[in-house]
Amino acid sequence: MQAADLPAALLNLWGLVLYMFWMNALFSLIVILAIYGLFIIIASVLEHFFRKRKSIPDEKCLKMIVAVKDAEEHIEGVANEIIRNWWNTFPLKEGMLYFCDCGSTDDTYKILERLEESQPFIRVVYSTNHKDDLAENIAEILEFNDEQT
Repeated sequence: MQAADLPAALLNLWGLVLYMFWMNALFSLIVILAIYGLFIIIASVLEHFFRKRKSIPDEKCLKMIVAVKDAEEHIEGVANEIIRNWWNTFPLKEGMLYFCDCGSTDDTYKILERLEESQPFIRVVYSTNHKDDLAENIAEILEFNDEQT
């Protein structure tokens, strides 16, 4: 090696040192982020399993009334989604979820009846297409709830 090549060799060596430093820093950052992500996942799983469900006092009962009409394509998915999301908040009790069929001309009522048979907390009420009939059915549901408490 000649004296003139010395600065170029030092420059290449310095470039290699900088490259190694940044690669180590990048690798360290990736490892730190991976460990952080792992802790977040573990914390989420533990929170899911150890989270206390909110309970409804026995003297008060929460009811949900869902009015539907001609929804045979979607009603089962909607019902399952309500059940899944509601169950995460409140344990479902008998007669807590009411579906009021407002004069469907398709198979919505049959699907709701099947759901009512399979799920003890679902009740199905049928009404004609009139708003007054729907209001009467809702009033009956609310009166029925007052009698239970």
